[in-house]
Amino acid sequence: MSSSSTPEQLGDESARVALDEVDEVEAILEQRPPHAEGALGEGRESGRSSGWVTAALAAPGLLWIGFYLIVPLGISVLVSFWTWTDAGFDTTFTTANYSELFNDRTYWDNMLSTVVTSAIAVVACLVLGFPVAYFLALKVQSLRIQIAPFIIALAPFWTSFLTRAIAWTFPLMGREGALNQFLLKLHVISEPIPEFGFSTLSVRLAMIQLYILFMITPLF
Repeated sequence: MSSSSTPEQLGDESARVALDEVDEVEAILEQRPPHAEGALGEGRESGRSSGWVTAALAAPGLLWIGFYLIVPLGISVLVSFWTWTDAGFDTTFTTANYSELFNDRTYWDNMLSTVVTSAIAVVACLVLGFPVAYFLALKVQSLRIQIAPFIIALAPFWTSFLTRAIAWTFPLMGREGALNQFLLKLHVISEPIPEFGFSTLSVRLAMIQLYILFMITPLF
């Protein structure tokens, strides 16, 4: 800076320095570098290219899901408009199946029973599973102790759903099952309880046992 600078020039230079500092502060606060126009343009280009890469990576999985989930669902909807005969499906388009569905009380009773059973299972799993998830997440400090109950709870899930359902039904439930025999030996009941056999109660108890881990895990 020369010694001949006038006060007006010094004031203008100070104002420019102050404005530059303000621009830098705004750029930092907005988390973008100075000269943002060019940088944002480059960001858009890289964003587009990374988007195409992500789409290419996701394509095989989307095709897999589409083939094994959406296609069978579409075929099921298509078949619902066909007529079943002794020789197989007649591909002639018909709405008779839906007319039977909406006019037959049996279907509505089954759907209502399914909805009620599902609601009972969800509420029971929440009531029983929330305290367990709360205790493991907030009260147990050791990660090893947290994981151990999950490994024990996951052990039955190493078998198929059908195997677990059968294992639940025959040894425990039923007229000759362990539950009825236990109550008989305690003289709580004088004869086996039929509801512990093949009944709606047995189905609901089995659903709670089979799905409670799916309630505990996400809550945890």
